[in-house]
Amino acid sequence: MRPLRTKAGVRKTPGRPARPALPEGVDPVQVVCRLRPAADGEEKCVEQLDDTAVLVTPPAHSQAFRYGTAKEQQYKFNVVFPELASQKQVFDAVARPLVSDLLSGKNGLLFAYGITGSGKTHTMMGTPSDGGIMPRCIDVIFNSIVNYQARRYVFKPDRLNSFDVQNEADAMLDRQREILSTPKPGKTPRKRRVAPAGSGSVTPEESDAASTRVPEISQVSGLDEDNAYAVFVSYVEIYNNYVYDLLEEVAPENMKKSMQSRMLREDNNKNIYVHGVSEVEVSSPSEALEALRRGQRRRKVAHTTLNTESSRSHSVFTIRVVQAPLDPRGEEVLDDKALMVVGQLSLVDLAGSERTNRTKNNGDRLREAGNINNSLMVLRTCIETLRENQLTGANKMVPYRDSRITHLFKNYFDGEGKVKMVVCVNPRADEYDETIHVMKFAELTQEVVVARPADRPLDVGIGLTPGRRKANQILREAQRRLGSEVGAPSDASPDELGPVFCLGPVWPSMAMTPGEEEETVRCLVRFLERRVQLRATLLHDLHRQQDAFRQLLVKTEMEMAALRQENGTLRAASEGSGRRTAALEARLASAEAANDSLTRRFRELNDNQAALVNELDEKEMKLNQEGLERERVKQRMKTRMQIEKERLASDMKNKIKVNREQMKTEIRAKDEKLRALRDIINNDDARFAVPSAPPTPAPRPSVSGEAAIRPSRSDPRLSATPQPKRTVPIANPRHRRSKSTDAEVWLDHRPGHVLELATIFQPKMKKRKSVTKLDAKDVINDKTSKYVLTHQDQDSAGEVETHKIKGDVVPTVGGGRAVIFNDMETLRLSNPGAKRPSDELGPGVDREQTRDRCSTALEGHSKRHKT
Repeated sequence: MRPLRTKAGVRKTPGRPARPALPEGVDPVQVVCRLRPAADGEEKCVEQLDDTAVLVTPPAHSQAFRYGTAKEQQYKFNVVFPELASQKQVFDAVARPLVSDLLSGKNGLLFAYGITGSGKTHTMMGTPSDGGIMPRCIDVIFNSIVNYQARRYVFKPDRLNSFDVQNEADAMLDRQREILSTPKPGKTPRKRRVAPAGSGSVTPEESDAASTRVPEISQVSGLDEDNAYAVFVSYVEIYNNYVYDLLEEVAPENMKKSMQSRMLREDNNKNIYVHGVSEVEVSSPSEALEALRRGQRRRKVAHTTLNTESSRSHSVFTIRVVQAPLDPRGEEVLDDKALMVVGQLSLVDLAGSERTNRTKNNGDRLREAGNINNSLMVLRTCIETLRENQLTGANKMVPYRDSRITHLFKNYFDGEGKVKMVVCVNPRADEYDETIHVMKFAELTQEVVVARPADRPLDVGIGLTPGRRKANQILREAQRRLGSEVGAPSDASPDELGPVFCLGPVWPSMAMTPGEEEETVRCLVRFLERRVQLRATLLHDLHRQQDAFRQLLVKTEMEMAALRQENGTLRAASEGSGRRTAALEARLASAEAANDSLTRRFRELNDNQAALVNELDEKEMKLNQEGLERERVKQRMKTRMQIEKERLASDMKNKIKVNREQMKTEIRAKDEKLRALRDIINNDDARFAVPSAPPTPAPRPSVSGEAAIRPSRSDPRLSATPQPKRTVPIANPRHRRSKSTDAEVWLDHRPGHVLELATIFQPKMKKRKSVTKLDAKDVINDKTSKYVLTHQDQDSAGEVETHKIKGDVVPTVGGGRAVIFNDMETLRLSNPGAKRPSDELGPGVDREQTRDRCSTALEGHSKRHKT
């Protein structure tokens, strides 16, 4: 049921002020509105007032009515098509002028805009019996150039948004390669199957649609008959802001794989194009519509709550018409790329905007809807920025690159062609909240003006005779008729036609049959006589024509002389006029240059003033920011200094604490050393005890004629732990030796000159073999179990120091023997009269008394012996 409401709460919007007169050389974007037919009894929110205006009324359940902002709004367009308007009316009013411009070498852009389910795809495609804008454009183009089409592959895309011109021989080779590469049709299948979407075959439904299609019969007049035309089509879609080629040739086995996205690039003329897109040359409406249907099958569509086949991408069907003049003979196209003119018409079917709370989309559909709405929002932003720049004179950057759809059509809004928009409106009351945004955007678009493209002159002005195509056709027809009369083939070219004159029919048979030789000779004589008569007649006619040609040549020469004289007079007058014109043009150019210089200077001053003002504002802003930043840095440095002070104080306390602990440890070590030294001095029995704290034992005084021996790690009597007191000595004190393991056989390896030491500490080796040069046999011997290496050198004080490096000889896994070193003894011979600092023995210790006690402890008496 329709909600009951009154118009008491609905306010009317006052009319918009009239737009000022447009300057010369610009045209506004033409926007037309088409209403979709509504179901019977369905509430409407859009009503048509006249041919150019509609009235939008908010329903009671709309958000604007609930928020209290509901008001009737009236919108005006260039044309408003009623609900029952036919596709023919829409095409004649909107697309037909763009097709006429396309055949004249101009560019055009037409896109359908509206919410989902408003009839955009129907307007662009239509039905087989009532085609939309795209099929009708194709029909009109081919209806207009049907007699002027160039042969296939004469124009060839160069993959850089331009075309190359080929001669007829190269084009024929390409046509032959195409025929050879086309697979031959196979046998007719028994069962008719439906081809999958995206394949190149034609489905039964499309075949029936093609058979019932009603073509457009109108055409564009006024084309240049001396030009050759070719039509190329391409079809792309912009899905999730990526560009895909819908006409890309894909092998059947790769059909299920995703298509490769294409990039947008800029050609040499600063035009944006899709790099690597497939441009298909079509020579008939059926080929063009087949390419269109093939792209439609591969386009992204999906089922939604509001539409059973909702377009999930923006599709762009581009038609490019290439034309170039024929050569002077009117047969082939001139091979000059500069004389070629290319017109382009882009037909865009935009995806409809939709709200998630109505469609209930999720997953891929939700992501697609987000990308669609985002691209449409970028389009709206670009239109608003253009309008602001044109109305206020601002120079804001238009964000074309924020979306692929706006970036692709940047050149159209910059003045490279006409721009038109068909706004499709669904008048249902449920669609009011989205329809009102479409109306506002359409009204805003009408206020944008686009620079009018300059006319591209098709008359290239290279001195070619008009009507040469028709003259060539007449000449060919005459030669064909003449050739058919004289027996020449009808399809021969003008250069291949035989002569007009003939000396007679073919020669008779000259076979000599027995009994008929005379008759054969008589026939040949008669044939030759007729041929001689005909030759005389032809020679007489030839002489007569030569005389006539000479007279005509003399007359032509006289006329040429008169024309040369007249031409000289006209040339002199033309040169005088040219000099005057050149002088005037020089003055005009000087005045224009001065004017341009002043205008440029004025603009530069204005720009400098604006730049200085901006620079002053920026400097003031920077000063303020620098002041604030300086305060922040100052506060930050104060905080950092405070933190650093606290950290340094803490580190200093920790270091002092560690140093104190180290000093205490060192003091304890020194105390232990002094205590051990006192024990050695005061206790004669504990003569081998050493302090445990210091890592290096203190030097001990040596007695005259005695050698001081360094404690060995293998001697338990000189270990770090003090040994218990013994009352009975374990060895003779006069012949004491270092502790050595009683080996079976020692291998004593010493140099040839070794200083024998008269010390009481000597290694005990019962069985030994002394060698000066080591041999492998001495080590491999099974009897050898110990090894000692003797080495002598001087210490820092100049005294002799003997090192005895000991090791065990053990068998190896491989059957040999190896020496493993495990001990080292050092014998040092020192001078007892050498001075040593008293600090080595600790403070407060008498040196002489300590020396006497040490000698008594070592020798058992206090007498000194001279060395």
